[in-house]
Amino acid sequence: MAKVALLIGVSEYEPGLNPLPASVKDVEAMRRVLVNPEMGDFTDGDITVLTNPQPENIRYAIYHLFANRQKDDLLLFYFSGHGIKDDRGNLYFSTRATRKDNGKLVTPSAVAASFLHENINDSRSQRQVIILDCCFSGAIAQGMRVKDDGSVNVQAQLGGKGRAILTSSTSTQYSFEQEGSELSIYTRYLVEGIDTGAADIDGDGWISVDELHEYAGSKVKEASPAMTPKFYPVEEGHKILLAKSPKDDPRVIYRQEVEKRIRKGQFSIPARRLLNSLRQKLQLEREVTEAIEAEVKQPYLDYQRKLTEYEQTLQETIAEEPNLSENTLNDLRDYQQHLGLRNEDVAAIEGKIIGQQKPSKPDIKATAVKKSPPTKPANQFNFDIITVNAQGETINTRPGSAEFFPEDLGSGVMLDMVAIPGGEFVMGSPENELESSNDERPQHNVTIQPFFMGKYPVTQEQYEAVMGENPSHFQGKKRPVECVSWDNAVEFCAKIS
Repeated sequence: MAKVALLIGVSEYEPGLNPLPASVKDVEAMRRVLVNPEMGDFTDGDITVLTNPQPENIRYAIYHLFANRQKDDLLLFYFSGHGIKDDRGNLYFSTRATRKDNGKLVTPSAVAASFLHENINDSRSQRQVIILDCCFSGAIAQGMRVKDDGSVNVQAQLGGKGRAILTSSTSTQYSFEQEGSELSIYTRYLVEGIDTGAADIDGDGWISVDELHEYAGSKVKEASPAMTPKFYPVEEGHKILLAKSPKDDPRVIYRQEVEKRIRKGQFSIPARRLLNSLRQKLQLEREVTEAIEAEVKQPYLDYQRKLTEYEQTLQETIAEEPNLSENTLNDLRDYQQHLGLRNEDVAAIEGKIIGQQKPSKPDIKATAVKKSPPTKPANQFNFDIITVNAQGETINTRPGSAEFFPEDLGSGVMLDMVAIPGGEFVMGSPENELESSNDERPQHNVTIQPFFMGKYPVTQEQYEAVMGENPSHFQGKKRPVECVSWDNAVEFCAKIS
C-alpha cells in the first residue's frame, strides 16, 4: 500500500486574475503535516509539490498521480488557487499561464476538472481524497483576494467510487485569503486539525476525512460565517484515514476538553475549574494550556474583530453620509463580504446604528423561485450540537445558535418561528450504488432558499387559531394537533406565510 500526494498552489497569475500569495504557503503547510511520520506519514518522495506551474505540468502530474496504482493505494490531490468556469459552467483549475480574453476564460491556459475526473476514474485506487481550496463565485474586495468565479456542481464533475471531496465553500460562495493570516482560511484549519490532533473527534488515534472536514468546517464557519465548507463522500470515502493522532498525548486530551467546554470564546466558572483540575492531572505547564486555549479561542476572536471593524466602518460612514446612497450601500455590501460576514451577522449592528437592516442586493434567481423570509424582529436562542459514537456515547459537543421570532396568531396564541438558512444538497443515487433503483436518478443538486419553521410541533390551540377548527382525537389545547390531512397542513402553512 502506497500513500501518494499531489499538492498544487498557484499564487502568480497573468493580468486579469488577482494574485493569491497564500496559495504557495498553503501547499507547504499541507506538505509539512503530511510528511510528518507522526501525522500524515507520507514518504517525502511520494509527495509532488507544484507551485505556480504551467498547465502541461499539472496535466502530467495528475496523470502520474493516478496511473499504475494499486487498489489499496491512498491518493491525495490538493489544489489552492483560482477556480474558474467556462461559458458552459465547466470547472477549470487555474495555472500560472491562465488568462481571460474579454472576460472569458482562455481554456487551453487552464486545466479542466474533467481531465482530473478522467484520470480518477481510470485509476485502480479505491482510496482517493480531493481537496479544493478555491471557490466558484467571483468578487474582488479591497484587502482580500477571492478565488475566482462560477457556479459548479462539484460532485457531478468529480464524483466516483471510494472518493472523498472536500471544498472550501459551496458552488455559490467565496473562499478567502484573510488579511493577517499566512494561509487561506480553510487550509489553515485543515492543517491545524492534523497538526494538533484536534480533528481526531472520536479519539481513536486516527483522523478520517469526515472528521477533518467537520473540524475545519466548524472553525471556518465560526471565524467567517459567510463560508460553508462542503464534504462530498462517495461510497466509503468518508471512512478514509488521512492522518494519525497522538490520542494519549496530554496536550490533545486537554485541547479536546477545551473544545468541549468553550462557549463563544469564554468558559463558565465550573468549566474553568474543571480545566484547571485537568491541567494539574495531566501535569501540563500553564504556558502550554494557555497557548492551547488561545488557539481554540482564535476563530471566535477573529469573528468578533470583524464585527467590530464593520461597526466602526458603518458609524464613520453614517457620520459622513447620513442618507446612504446606492453606491455607498454597494460598498458596504462588498465590505461585509470582504469580512466574510452574513446579513444576519450584521443585522443587530445595522439596527442599532441606522434603525434597520440595509437592503440586500436583488437576487433575480432567488425571487423567481421563492420569496425571501419576511423581515421580523429576531431573537436568538442557543443549543448544543452533540456528536455520538456507535455506542451512543457523547464524543463531541459544540455550541450552536439560531434566530427566531414570535408570530402572533391572535387571542394571545403565539407561534415561535425559527430562521432556517438556505443551502444545497445532492438528491438521488449514483449509477453504481448497490440496490439503488432508476427512480432515484439522475443524481442532482437541489438548492433550498431560506425559510422559517416552527420551533415546536404545532399545538391544537395554534392550529385552531389559524384554521378555525380542531380535528384532534386526543383533545388538549397544549397538545400537538393530529388527524390533519396533507391538504390542510399545506393550507395552514400558506395562511401563516
